[in-house]
Amino acid sequence: MTVISLITNLRSLIGDEDSTNYRYSDNVLRDTKIPAGTKRFNLLNFQRFLITGVSDAKVFDPTPVAEEASRINLHTAISILNGEIQKAAHTSVVVTNPAGRTDLTKVVEALQTQRDNLKIELKEYENGVTFGKIADDIDTDDEKF
Repeated sequence: MTVISLITNLRSLIGDEDSTNYRYSDNVLRDTKIPAGTKRFNLLNFQRFLITGVSDAKVFDPTPVAEEASRINLHTAISILNGEIQKAAHTSVVVTNPAGRTDLTKVVEALQTQRDNLKIELKEYENGVTFGKIADDIDTDDEKF
């Protein structure tokens, strides 16, 4: 699987879908952001992936299955949003003048909410929340066995 094959889905996760004005170029996503997300995935999971090759020929080794690719994308999106949160926090100000009031402090909260929603989605993959819900419905009272 090539690294660039993840870019379209990654853009949808971070809301970078306007092809006339991308925030991140394909090269930045391919060479910087996806490798960072892969490192985050590797730190938190048993399966390890390496990225080999150059330019658009970069590939994952071993090849991730679709579910693993989705998880790598979620880790990458979370990593990107963490960086965006830090940048927004540095420019978080409230400007008041006779013309009105501009509050940039809410940007950090909005980005944190977006990141937290991705973490919830990732947790469903990695912690088996979906399976946990089924297990919670099973009555395991000792007296019934």
